[in-house]
Amino acid sequence: MNVDHSLLFHLDIPLSYYNKLQLYYYIPENRIKDLKVGGFVYLVDKLVLSKNIIYAGIFYKITEDGFHFSSGIVPQAEVENKYHLFYRIKKTKIQTALALVDEI
Repeated sequence: MNVDHSLLFHLDIPLSYYNKLQLYYYIPENRIKDLKVGGFVYLVDKLVLSKNIIYAGIFYKITEDGFHFSSGIVPQAEVENKYHLFYRIKKTKIQTALALVDEI
């Protein structure tokens, strides 16, 4: 689901985060395990009034320890229960070219 003002309002996230999150997709808790490696991830606090936005970096893998990002390892339960996850696929030049061909 693309990020827009209504999604941020529904998730109780400040609209000032829109500029950072507009190119990202919101990933619901039940779809987190289906993420493809190599994408960029932002984590936003769920259940606190003053929400923080955390750039977790590039997503590497999921193991028993948790989610491996370029900034470190975050336990799986913490990602699912404490944060909203926003994800953007790293586009290669060939993917960009194919997207332009599809538009033509």
